[in-house]
Amino acid sequence: MAIWTASTTAWTFCTSGSAIFKAGENADATATADGTNLAIISSEVQGRIIAETRRDWATDYTTLPNGIKDVLSLCASSMIANQIIKSNPSGFFPGEAELLVNVNYDTARECIDFLTNFKSNSIQTP
Repeated sequence: MAIWTASTTAWTFCTSGSAIFKAGENADATATADGTNLAIISSEVQGRIIAETRRDWATDYTTLPNGIKDVLSLCASSMIANQIIKSNPSGFFPGEAELLVNVNYDTARECIDFLTNFKSNSIQTP
């Protein structure tokens, strides 16, 4: 049996706390405490962002402008939050899980659109 190895370093784009916060206060406690699976999801999400935007944001992450890092964080944490919610939505009030998933999905899509269309060096100092 092969051991899973991440292709990107987990938690480069966001913190687990940010993702858990976006999953809502009624998110499954087992899911939010499972550091191993959250790290796997983080790595997968980072890979998805890189693939969808066709830019390797992770390699030179430390040199990116803070505004871009914030967009990457917002995007990744929203995507991870949805995976947390979908792991066990039974603890949410009626309609709560759907609302959170919709908000997180819309946020992530807006971030992907921005990152895909971002022109290098287009952030300027006022």
